[in-house]
Amino acid sequence: MPRLQKIDSFTARDHSYLHPLQPDYECYYFGEYTGGRVGYAYSDFNKLILNFKKKSNEQGTSAWAYKLGAIETVATWFSDLFSKADRIEEITFVPVPPSKTKNNSEYDDRMLQVLKRVEEKLKRRLDIRELIITCRDREPLHGSDNRLKPIQLKEYLRLNENCIEPEPQEVFLVDDILTNGTHYRAIKMILEEKFFGVKTKGLFIGRRIFSENSGII
Repeated sequence: MPRLQKIDSFTARDHSYLHPLQPDYECYYFGEYTGGRVGYAYSDFNKLILNFKKKSNEQGTSAWAYKLGAIETVATWFSDLFSKADRIEEITFVPVPPSKTKNNSEYDDRMLQVLKRVEEKLKRRLDIRELIITCRDREPLHGSDNRLKPIQLKEYLRLNENCIEPEPQEVFLVDDILTNGTHYRAIKMILEEKFFGVKTKGLFIGRRIFSENSGII
């Protein structure tokens, strides 16, 4: 299991919406995903993330086993981490929703699957809530030429009123890769507008970096 690391004023410079001089964020990650055109072969961590992100239309093919394996690996990392937490019952875990709505055939709830698997591994109940859901289909941020700002992304998301009780006191937003921090910032705004004083933190499998030879898509 990789060591959990915290975004600091130095690493925050790689993520547009985590201002290094205004540290109103608290984000953690396990490893570094090298973006660009380097692909699976670049590192074991790249291989894990690309398998984890396999699209729903690959279900039923031989490639799907790699996605399930990646989900299991990430769930193991998270369960090992959570098993050492003193206040696990005080934390609300919120999976960051995918770019597609639930009635879209491309809908992929991989982060929710990870959290549910963590529950099974720990054999204890966690406060897992889909507090934020996607209300309009959009292109994934990492594959779009039109990169949305947090305030624009908010228009594609909404608070799930069906699960706002009891009011959360501390929220961990759980996502795969921290890129610009757009999702983290947009969802943080939504939650803090609804729940005054809530602590909103980010827990990511990894953060995106670029090598000198990777290029930028």
